[in-house]
Amino acid sequence: INYDYLFKDIESEAATCDETFAYTDSGKTLKKTNKKSGNLLTLERKTWSDRYFILKDIALYKFKNPEDLEKKNRTRYAFSGISGVSVDSSLRKPFAFRITRTKKEDVILAAESEQSLNEWISAISE
Repeated sequence: INYDYLFKDIESEAATCDETFAYTDSGKTLKKTNKKSGNLLTLERKTWSDRYFILKDIALYKFKNPEDLEKKNRTRYAFSGISGVSVDSSLRKPFAFRITRTKKEDVILAAESEQSLNEWISAISE
C-alpha cells in the first residue's frame, strides 16, 4: 500500500481540528477528518516527551511538533490494534492514560489537564 499524505493550510486547520488529508490506495482517494489534535506528553524510553498528536477516523498519529505535519516522519497507531484506553494512576504522572494495544507495546500518554484527559479518552474510545 502506498500512502501519499497531503496536508493543506496546516496551521489554521490543525488548530481547529478541521484539517483533512487524503491518501491513495489502489487509485482511490479517501478523505479523513480530525476528531481531535493537540499536544500530549508521551513516555518514550522512561522519559516524558512533548509530542503533537492528531486523532483521525482510522488512527492516532504522533508527530514531533505541528511543523512536522508536512513530513512523512510520524508514528501511526491504528485503531484496529487498540483494545482499550484508560486512566493509569500507577504512572505517578497527573492526567496520565494508557492505550492498550493487542499485539504491540502499550502507548503511555499524559494530558495537560483533567478536561483534556477526558476529551482524549472519549475521542479515542468512540
